[in-house]
Amino acid sequence: MQLFRIVPSRIIENFFDEEEVEFLKSIPEKYPEFNHAYYGSERGNDNTVLERKIFAFNEDPNQIPDLYKSVNIIKNKVKKHFGETIVMGQAQILTAYYPYGIHTDAVYGEYGIDENHYGAWTLIIPLDDYNSSTVLFNEHSKNSKFLSDYVENNPVIDTISDEFYNYYLNHTEYRHGVRHISLEKVFDWKTNVCFAASRYKFHTSDNFPAHGVKYKQAVIVWTALPNDFQNYF
Repeated sequence: MQLFRIVPSRIIENFFDEEEVEFLKSIPEKYPEFNHAYYGSERGNDNTVLERKIFAFNEDPNQIPDLYKSVNIIKNKVKKHFGETIVMGQAQILTAYYPYGIHTDAVYGEYGIDENHYGAWTLIIPLDDYNSSTVLFNEHSKNSKFLSDYVENNPVIDTISDEFYNYYLNHTEYRHGVRHISLEKVFDWKTNVCFAASRYKFHTSDNFPAHGVKYKQAVIVWTALPNDFQNYF
């Protein structure tokens, strides 16, 4: 039977060594053919915009040595900070040009979640300082990534102030989302500080382009834990 558990949020400073941060920052530019760009239409505008670039890693030992080295750097640090039983379902370097909306990172079959593993932490490790934040909410879902599904079965609670919404969340839909959830934490993007939160919890980027940030870059890791590992916490 699949275990469902909300892991506690964590902040870990100096997640990588300084040399490792610089090495990981160099990878997307050094190997642009693996750095996939994703485009979309800006809200209220028909023009196509660059939303993000994603440099996704795999664990093939026969791949380019720098890429295999990157995987091992990330995997070794994940296990150092979260223990040997942690499963690294996927790791990538995200370069974001447009903010994500409110979502979760945990549905069955995604990045290590299966009949033997439940979703543990999403890790965000910025590779530079940015005038930007990740907003984490208290509410969670194990059935859907989408807030629109959550609000269908949960009441309006109106705990998010207009001031907070207008600064952090004005790229999201207020009526059908933010009114149904409450704030846990705002994580400011600082170099090499890891923010770890349950994959089941709703979270979002702030509206960083409105704050003058052209892009932001971080290592993103999705993790899982085995169902039968009862003594982790």
